[in-house]
Amino acid sequence: MRFAIEPRAGYVHAALWERETAVVMREFLLAVHAACAKHACAKVIMLVRRSRPAFKPEDYGLTSY
Repeated sequence: MRFAIEPRAGYVHAALWERETAVVMREFLLAVHAACAKHACAKVIMLVRRSRPAFKPEDYGLTSY
C-alpha cells in the first residue's frame, strides 16, 4: 500500500494505491483525518487506484466519518 496526502487551497488531496486489507484502509483514513485536523480543512478529494473494492464500509471505519 502506498498513499500520499497533501494540503491544497481549500481542501486536502489524498491518494491511495494498492490497498489490500481493511486495516490498511483504516490507517489511510486516520491519516486523512489527521491531515484535515492539522490544516483545519473539512473538504477532501480522495483518489483510490489499484485497490480491492470496499463492500462493507463498517469494516473500514467509514461509518464513523
